[in-house]
Amino acid sequence: MTGRALVIAATVLVALSSCAHRPLSDSTAVTHAWCTALVRDDEAAAERLMTQSLRAEVARTRAVDSDFRRDHPGDKPPLGDGLRLTSFPDAIASCATLRVDGDTVLIQVTPAGSPDGAWEDRLRLRTEAGISRVDDVEFGPTGSDRLRVWLAAGGM
Repeated sequence: MTGRALVIAATVLVALSSCAHRPLSDSTAVTHAWCTALVRDDEAAAERLMTQSLRAEVARTRAVDSDFRRDHPGDKPPLGDGLRLTSFPDAIASCATLRVDGDTVLIQVTPAGSPDGAWEDRLRLRTEAGISRVDDVEFGPTGSDRLRVWLAAGGM
């Protein structure tokens, strides 16, 4: 191989390598942003990381909440504790990625004031327009308690 052929081959390998790692990088970036939103208690930032269909579910639940507030003044509305983004509604001290497995990211969430009381949730990611987005959150160990299920029940 000539020097020029080696340079071309190396360039192609670097380009292919960066393409192969891009989904992981996107998964890592969206997970980091999700965790930052959790720690900052920033629902709007978390919503911006969601797929269009999940954001539509959130909008429907917010409409149900708004109707409930109008029809039942003084009663606690479905979103009285805010949008459910983790297993528990506690204030969050930290959030970290434990494992990335394809489109599923296992995160550990530690509540403020209770470092031994951490829990694990799973982010289900989907790519939209070339960007990894959160499409659902599985709360806790079983996977049966999910954000989409909670939203479909009107946030109750």
